[in-house]
This record gives sequence, structure tokens and C-alpha cells, in this order.
Amino acid sequence: MRFLIMVMNSGPSLAAYEGGAQPDVALVQAMMKFNEELLAAGAWIAAEGLHPSSKAARISFAKGKQPKVTDGPFTEAKELVGGYWIARFATKQAAIDFVSRVPFDEGDVVLREIYDIGDRPDDVKAVALEFAEKLGNSGK
Repeated sequence: MRFLIMVMNSGPSLAAYEGGAQPDVALVQAMMKFNEELLAAGAWIAAEGLHPSSKAARISFAKGKQPKVTDGPFTEAKELVGGYWIARFATKQAAIDFVSRVPFDEGDVVLREIYDIGDRPDDVKAVALEFAEKLGNSGK
């Protein structure tokens, strides 16, 4: 099972993040140790930090209308994703157990399972598999 693990910024951490604050070296070192453990466990797929919303755009869709583009910053947001991992675990509980070791003093991390093609109904699976073949993989 693949999971998207989102680092959520809210409250004071959101203001600091949106202001461009960078983490201190000790936190980065702790995060790299966690990343090494994730890699050693064979769970690592990807991870990245994200720039503040001042460099972002939101594209909103409404039936019958052209998409609406709103440039950041998104000052009305109560929380934003500041970074993420994509990792593979055998079960949701295994993911929870591992992610509970993230070296944060405060804040939230949201864990969401990523669909695999096999999780979809047959008609949707057929369309997705056709595209996956164009990519040269099984869609996982």
C-alpha cells in the first residue's frame, strides 16, 4: 500500500512557513535521520518540501465556467501542506506506527492511502491500465 504523508502547517507554524522561515539545522538533521530510516525500511518512494503559498496558484473549477486562477498567498487558509513523503507500507497501521516517529515537537501529519489501479472498478481500471501501458508501467 502506498501512502501520501502530508506535513501540515497551521497556527504559528503556518505564519512562519508563509513568511519564508527555514527550519533550524537540528530539525533538518533529525528529518534526514528519519528519512534514512524510511529508506532502510524499504518504504521510501519520494519526499519534498514545498515553497510558501505566495509562490502558488489555485485553479478552481465550476461546471459551465472557465477555470478560475487565484495566485497566492492564500491568507484565508487555516492550514497548508508544507511538505510530503510518499512511502509504501504493508498496512495502514504499519504506516501510522512508522510516521508516529517523525521528529516534530508540534503540528500535524496527515496520512492518506494512494489508490492503485487494482483498487478501481473494472471500467475505470481498463482506462487507467491503457494509460499506464503508455507510461511503460503498471500504474503503481
